[in-house]
Amino acid sequence: MNRSKTLNKRGFTLIELLVVITIIGILAAFIVASFTSAQQKSRDARRKADLDAIRKAFELQKADSTGAKYYGSTTSSLSSATPPYIKNVPTDPQTGAAYLYYPGPGTAPLPCGSPSQCTDYRLTATFENTADLQIADSQTQCPAPGGWTAPVPPAYIASTYVVCPF
Repeated sequence: MNRSKTLNKRGFTLIELLVVITIIGILAAFIVASFTSAQQKSRDARRKADLDAIRKAFELQKADSTGAKYYGSTTSSLSSATPPYIKNVPTDPQTGAAYLYYPGPGTAPLPCGSPSQCTDYRLTATFENTADLQIADSQTQCPAPGGWTAPVPPAYIASTYVVCPF
């Protein structure tokens, strides 16, 4: 009789197993959520570094322009910033799409166009983590332009990170 009571107490009850499985499931959900957030922040950090590299390439390209004061006039300026200014033009780490480039107004009386007379630009990326405080800072440092010919950058939204000349 004593032996049968000991045999019955060796295993876990169904309720104990369900409680443990539920706790493990909750912990796994927190880990997955944290991992996803870390991945988004990592891709956003990569976007910042990419846009900074492109900005530096544009500054080098500008230094070689007539009078060292003009940027490229078309969206193809991203691809024209290739060697010697930048080895490879980076693209969005998640989608592989090119970053958006908007050439700025030209010097009067010429609009920004051909020949290249662009004196300003906006380079934008869409961030996944809209809580990033640098988004608002970038939009403040690079206000939405006025008086530009097409293509005019669209109005900034909460996830738009903007880069403009120094």
